[in-house]
Parts: sequence; C-alpha cells; structure tokens
Amino acid sequence: MSCTYHIQNPITAICIASHKCQCQRKLCIECAYNHEVDFKQIVPIKLFQEMVVKKQKESETYEALDLTKQGMNLKSVISQTEITMKKIWEDLQVSIKQIYDLIELQEKTYMEIINNSTNPVELSNTDLETLVQILVGGKLNFWNLQKNFNLRKVEKVKNLLGQEIWALNEKIKKEMILSLEFVIEKQAFIESIKPKLLKDDFWIRLFFILQEKSKKTIKESQLIYNGSRDGLNANSFWNKCDEKSNLLMIFKSQSEYTFGGYSPCKWENKCAIQDDTLSSFLFSQTHDKIYPLQQDKKQYAIWGCNSYGPIFGYNYDICINHDFTGSSTLGTVYQCDKYVNNQTSYLFGQGQPKIVECEIFELKFI
Repeated sequence: MSCTYHIQNPITAICIASHKCQCQRKLCIECAYNHEVDFKQIVPIKLFQEMVVKKQKESETYEALDLTKQGMNLKSVISQTEITMKKIWEDLQVSIKQIYDLIELQEKTYMEIINNSTNPVELSNTDLETLVQILVGGKLNFWNLQKNFNLRKVEKVKNLLGQEIWALNEKIKKEMILSLEFVIEKQAFIESIKPKLLKDDFWIRLFFILQEKSKKTIKESQLIYNGSRDGLNANSFWNKCDEKSNLLMIFKSQSEYTFGGYSPCKWENKCAIQDDTLSSFLFSQTHDKIYPLQQDKKQYAIWGCNSYGPIFGYNYDICINHDFTGSSTLGTVYQCDKYVNNQTSYLFGQGQPKIVECEIFELKFI
C-alpha cells in the first residue's frame, strides 16, 4: 500500500505514539523521518503485526482464564442452589406426608369405631365416648372440617412454593438483564473518561482502585489541567488546581515513562497535607505498579508549595519543580516493596528528568 502523502513510497511503519497522528499512523520512510515523535514509537509493519498477535494471545489467555474461573464459580453456585432446593423439597415432602399420615390414621380410627359399634357394650370406654360424640356431639363433622382445612393448607403451601420458585426465576432474569445493561453502560463510561496518557488495561485497573480506595463510585471526571495546552510550569498548575481536591495526576517524561498519583486532599499552599482516608497512592504505568500511602506517614500525603508544581510525600516521593523538571525518593512516604537504587530514574526514566506532558483530572464521586 502506498503512502497517502508520498505516492511513490510504500507504507513501512506504524506510529504508536499517544497523540493524534497527522499521518493516520501509516508511515512511509519520509513520513517516519519527518514525524516528530520518539523513534521507539515508530514500529515496522512486521514488528507491529507480531505485537498484535502477542497481544491477542495474551488477551485470549486472560479472557479464557477469567471466563473459566467465573464459569466454575457460577457452576458451583448453581450446584449449591440445586442441592438447597432439593433439600427444601425433600423436607416439604416429609412434612406433607406426615400430615397425610396423621389424617389417614385419624380417619381410620373413626371408621374402625363406627364399624365395630354393632355391640357397643364390648367397646372400650374411650371408643364408646368417641362413638357417642360422633353420634350426638358432631365430632365427625368437626373432624371433617378440620381435615379439609388442613388439606387446603397443604395445597396452599405447595402452590406457594411453585409461585415463589417462579417469582425467584423472574427476579433472577430481571437482575441478569439489569446487570448486563449496567456492565455495558459502565464500560462505555470508563472508556469515555480514559486519560489519553494511559493504556486501556492500566486505566481500567486504576479506575477500580480509585473506587475501592475511596469506597465511592466515580460519577464524573473533568480534565482541568493539560500541560501542553495550559503550560508546563508551576504558575499554570496552581492557577488550575489551587483549592481543588480528588485530583488524579498523570505525568509523561521525556523518556516516555508514564506515572502519577491520586489524592483526595485539597491542594493548597500549606506545606504538609494529611490524608486520614489513606486513599492517596502513586502509580507507574511503565512498571505496572501501585504505591499506597504508608499509614504512619499519612500526614505527608501531599505537599503544597506554590513555588513548585505538585509534590507527593515529604522529601519527596514525587517532586515536580517550577519548570516541570523533577525528582523522586519513591518509598519515603509511599510504599515501594522493591528496593530501588535510583528512584528518580526508576520513576522518570532518566537521571535529569523533564515532564513533556501532564494531565490532571478532577474526580467527582457519589
């Protein structure tokens, strides 16, 4: 296939940079030369195809494992429900049989007394009293009323069980439809608010971590600061973010490392700011890691100083300078399980890092 902009040249590479590609991501050798992105973001077609195949296999494996696990869980629930329903039905059958047996026994007793009444003198005193009550006291009529009442009650219980099973089935079907609609709606919402700097799979992971830590549901996400639009400097940052809370910050360094942090705390010029909820955390998309706030250092969750950009942690786990250069002492306030020899290059990807893009979102919860 020939290049749209250079007809004489075939397309040889694909652009994978996180930007709106003017070449529609299809590059010939001249497009690649003139393309203002890191060389690592220009992938030869054959290598790109291999990346697609690899991703497809990873996705298939993950989906297969996840679906298998969910299928096994569902099978276990259905099996347990079946056992429970069978036990309920067996117990009900036993109870109904006991009622029928008692009715039959009483009926048989009365019939034997009546059938043996040809010589009342030979009846026991108890049977004779019963016979007299049958003849003059209406005992048999009362028994028939009681028997019919109990039989109707048994029939009502059986009908009620059938109705309850039908109602349960309808409720389950309704809940399944609602769950399906919710999943589709939720997926669309998650996709609609995805930051440009984050990959799909990492964003989905981050989305649910945000909800889990805040113990709330994300209702809205608004991009309040964009470095390339608003200016990569402390003045622009504070102009957009001063007095704002629930901010999710994402940074991209010159080395293409992507990382960031979230805190529910209000950003203001008052040095150390405490997070009693312990829901603040840092993350690295590059290393696929989450770094939670240490409980005994919650008083240093974020650091507000208007001569700097955003700072997470005291001494500083992430420090963005006035000109959006930066440094890191990851593991000081935020927990890092792995020993990091050079925290700054680990997080930023270089010893003297500079931020080339930053997105800050204000989250609203319900």
